[in-house]
Formats: sequence, C-alpha cells, structure tokens
Amino acid sequence: GEGADGRDQAVGGAEGHQSAAGKFAGLHEHHQPAAVAQEIPHPTDFFGFEIGTDGEMARYPKILEYLQLLADRSGRIEYEERGTTTLGNPYVLATISSPENLARMDRLVEINHRLNDPRGLPDAEAMALAQEGVPFYFLYATIHSTEVGNTQTIITIAHRLATDQSPEIAEMLDNVVLLVVPSQNPDGQVLVIDHWYETEGTAYNRTYPDLYHHYAGHDDNRDWFMFTQKETRLALDIHRELKPQVTHDMHQMGSTGARIFVPPFQDPHDPNIHPLLLEGQAQIGVAMAAALIAEGKGGVVYNQQYDLWAPARQYMLYHGQPRILTEIASARLADPFVNSAGDQVPLGPQDARVNFPVPYDKGVWRLRDIVDYGFTAVFAALEQVAKHRTTWMENYSRVPRDWVDRDEPPYAFVVSADQRDPFETYELLELLHTGEVEIHQARGPFTAGGERYPAGSWVIQLAQPAGAFAKTMLEQQDYPDLRYYPGGPPIPPYDVTAQTLGML
Repeated sequence: GEGADGRDQAVGGAEGHQSAAGKFAGLHEHHQPAAVAQEIPHPTDFFGFEIGTDGEMARYPKILEYLQLLADRSGRIEYEERGTTTLGNPYVLATISSPENLARMDRLVEINHRLNDPRGLPDAEAMALAQEGVPFYFLYATIHSTEVGNTQTIITIAHRLATDQSPEIAEMLDNVVLLVVPSQNPDGQVLVIDHWYETEGTAYNRTYPDLYHHYAGHDDNRDWFMFTQKETRLALDIHRELKPQVTHDMHQMGSTGARIFVPPFQDPHDPNIHPLLLEGQAQIGVAMAAALIAEGKGGVVYNQQYDLWAPARQYMLYHGQPRILTEIASARLADPFVNSAGDQVPLGPQDARVNFPVPYDKGVWRLRDIVDYGFTAVFAALEQVAKHRTTWMENYSRVPRDWVDRDEPPYAFVVSADQRDPFETYELLELLHTGEVEIHQARGPFTAGGERYPAGSWVIQLAQPAGAFAKTMLEQQDYPDLRYYPGGPPIPPYDVTAQTLGML
C-alpha cells in the first residue's frame, strides 16, 4: 500500500454510513448487444484467460493493445501516449466518456481551467459553468508495481464502460469524464510480471528481487512534492492540462488485515486541506463501502491507518481535488494467499465495529477478489460523482475561490535574492512553479514583516489558486502531539512529519 510495510490493521472507531444498491455485482456479465460483443472481444477472449485467474496476469504491453482496440472500436474511449517512462515504456492515458463529451473535450477542459482560477469570475457565471461542465475523475493504478491487481482491474473497468448499454453506464458516461492511467509505474509492471512468468515452475522467489522503480523503488509514491521522476511529471501534466475534479489512487496493502480501505482517512490531516475536499473524500468512500457491503463483500474498513498529513503522497489535495485512496489486501501476486492458521480460518479482524461493519469470512484471498473489490469500488465512485455532477463542479470552483479571496496572515512568503546558494534557490522556486504556484519578483528593494529585502527577491502570495500547496511547502510544519492516552506514548505517524522545502 502507501507504506508497503505489510502492517496489519487494527480497527478503530468512526461514524458515517449510508446504504446503496449493489449495482456492480457480476464482473463479467454481458449487457451489450451481440453485434457490439463481436466487434469488441471480451477480456477473457483477448488475453486467453479470465482476468483475475489464479497464476495469470495480463502483461502491460498487451493491456495497451487492448485499450487501443477499445478506442478503435468504441466511440467512448480515446487513447493517447503521453510520453515515455524512465526505461522507455509508453505512459498512456485513456479518456472514457460519452461520444458527446469526447467531442467537446476542449470546451470541458476550458470550463475546468476557468473554475480552477475564479479570479474575476462572477458567481452567476461560475454556477452556469458548473451546470455546463462535467467532472473529470482521474484514476490511476499500480504506482507500486508489486500491487498487481489494480492494473488488471483497469481492463475490466474499461471493457464495461466501452460496451455496457445499461442506463447506469449511460448516466456515468454522460456525467463523468474518466481519465485512466493503467499504470503509474509501467517499468515496474513490466519487470514484476516478466519475472513472475520467468520464474514459473522454479524454486526462485517470484517477487521481482530488485527495485521496481529504477530510481525511487517503492518511494515513487513519495515524489508528489519533489517531482524528481519522469512518471511523476507526466502525471502532473495531466493535472495541469485537464484539471480533474477527483483523483483516485488504487493501491494494495498487507494480506492479513482488512480486505479494503476506503476513505474517510484517520487524523491527523493537514489544516491547509480545504474541508470540502475532506467531505468529498468521505462521500465517495462511504458510497464505495455501501456498494461493497451490498454485494456481500466483507472486510471493508475506513477511518483507519491512513492519514492526510504528508503532501509527499497527495499533490491533488492542494490543488482542489479530493484524493480517493483504495487499499485492497494483497494476494501472493497472482497466487492465492491462504491463512497460515488454515484455509477455513477467516482472514482479518473478526470483531465488527462502526468503521468495519462486516468482517471477511473466508481464509483464502485471490487475485480475482482484488479485481472484484476494485471493480465495485470504482463503479460506486463513478455513480456517486455522476449523480451529483453539478455539486462536484460547484465545489471544485469554491475551493480555489476561498484561496484567492484569502485575507489572513501569513499573506506571502519571500525568498530573498540574497542567497548563498543560487542553485538551491532555483530548485525550490522551480518545484513551486511545477506545482502551479505563481511567483512574483520585486523590481526594487522593499520591507515586509520587519525585514528588508533586495530587488529581485521572489514573492509567493498565498491568495492564489495553488495557495494551499505554497503554504504547506513553505511554512514550518508542526506535527501534532498525538498520544494513545493523556501522558502516554505518542501515536507513531503513518509517514514523515514534515516536508517544509525551505528546511529541506
């Protein structure tokens, strides 16, 4: 998962749950007319095995072939190679929506940009744009490439959206633009799955034994504020160009705890994260939990283990989007995980709590389970966003408006032109610029906060759309003193406690 340390989850308290119809059961049900089914092969026919089959995984190049085929034969998908990765693999974006939305993508993107920077935008015009626009849902999988089930799930999601003729899918396609990156670390996908097949039938450990990201290893998911890797910057290009309203990051976690984590997150959270984004995460997470439980999928947990403190994992929360994290229990890559106490002993906690309503009742966990849980969670999220399309667009406008209207200290940060290390100064400013922060430069000397600054000093005002990112990156971050009980030992942070760029 985000930490990939395999820690099992204890289950603690939370509140908030709502019911929803389990509309997304039956992963491989066919709703399309026979003519469409002939034109677009089912994944089972294309890959030669049912997605999620024990011991089998679709390889990344073959997945790209299938997405291209869907784009060629369906009017609902566009396929684009956005660049190449560290090791030269294609970094791909598939855009999925109704043909009508795909035909007006330029206008929809224009609306997103205007709502993202509401300076000079009257409220009435913003509401009109929210009515006209469509939420963009950015879904990416397998930034940690040993978490193999999520990219497999993308295949089944894309197939259903390309072929299903049901009213539920029509509503999603009309009211959402789904941006899909099938793997945020394609190099690792190739290395991990190639090694899996190369070691088949041998005594070798079948998990790839080296770094599955060429430079960052597992911590490619800690690069969302330093932007050191090509893949990170390719994802940021999507954020900058298309301005999605929601980002969903699909992960896997340890094998012996809960079966899936969905939002809301546990404390602490960075106070610079807008409260509407916290609520948006909770809305989607509860919709996911309800759909999973309605289908009899136990082991769903929320408000547990994962927090919202570290910006190294969550660029999007500082740019007006809820970050939806799903963490699904892992199998042994594509082999089943069997409870060490016996296959009849259920995996994970067995005490139902308010944030863990239904324990998982089986002792075996398979790749197919990962695919099924991920499939249900994604479609529950798409349904929630589609049914509340206008609200999502309106809230997307409100978050940056609150920042550009901000009138409280601190008002700005100053990076003095009088620096002993010009390169490090440049690097700090370049990171902010890459994160869409506006930077001004003083034409003459000035005084601010009782300090005198020379001409050429850089001023980062916080009353701007990316003010949350600028503030978090530049202010001193003080991790809260959380204790298990008054005077007791500290609760360990999930991740690092600060990323203040000036100190780094």
